[in-house]
Amino acid sequence: YLAMARPGYESDKLDLMLFDRAKKTTVNLTKAVDVSVDETVWAADSSAVYFNTDEKGRSALYKVSIPGGTVERIMGGLAASPGSAGGECPSS
Repeated sequence: YLAMARPGYESDKLDLMLFDRAKKTTVNLTKAVDVSVDETVWAADSSAVYFNTDEKGRSALYKVSIPGGTVERIMGGLAASPGSAGGECPSS
């Protein structure tokens, strides 16, 4: 799930949290990186979580390995799709 360090404080970054149901503990998987998590998706084999974020007005894709929590930048610097928020609009 996504959470902010201070609930309701909208200028905080969104972190990716992992709740261990057996141990009833929560781990912040993105505490060490200075990005705000947007959308997330689990790998088919549950070995990682992928997430996208905005970096200087462009999209970036990251991977967090499970277990271990190693964060790896997969792609970056991609322009948003035309007509979307932050995207490049075709010239008229």
